[in-house]
Amino acid sequence: MRRAEHLLRQELGDAVPKSVAARFLGVSNTALERWIDAGRIPVVRRPGGREEVAAEALLDLAAEVARLREAGHSRGVLAGALRELERQGLPRRRLRPNETAAELRAAYKSSTAADRLRETAELSRAVTTLARYGARNRARTANDGV
Repeated sequence: MRRAEHLLRQELGDAVPKSVAARFLGVSNTALERWIDAGRIPVVRRPGGREEVAAEALLDLAAEVARLREAGHSRGVLAGALRELERQGLPRRRLRPNETAAELRAAYKSSTAADRLRETAELSRAVTTLARYGARNRARTANDGV
């Protein structure tokens, strides 16, 4: 099961078009857009300003929506799924380099110290991973040149 999930995440990439995400969740594009505008579903901004739903958040949300539907819920499923995921600390807000100062300020004001610590840890892990990858490539390039 974990392998299937891993392969699905690889195939999806980091983001999914909003129309595909809405179909996947079984909601209207308008409903999905309202949740995105409210900041409850994270998006990835593409060049030109186009937004897509963050794939990791979509998969978490879809799993929770499916669980609620299997339990017999038919109305307010997306809202219920988001409430349950928020209780678990999901979906995590994506760290985006193209956020405006106003967006960063608003995010800071609405976050807790624990949220900020978690984001700092995620950034640290990302920087460490990138540095390791860069060092490995530099070493490989140096060895190829010899």
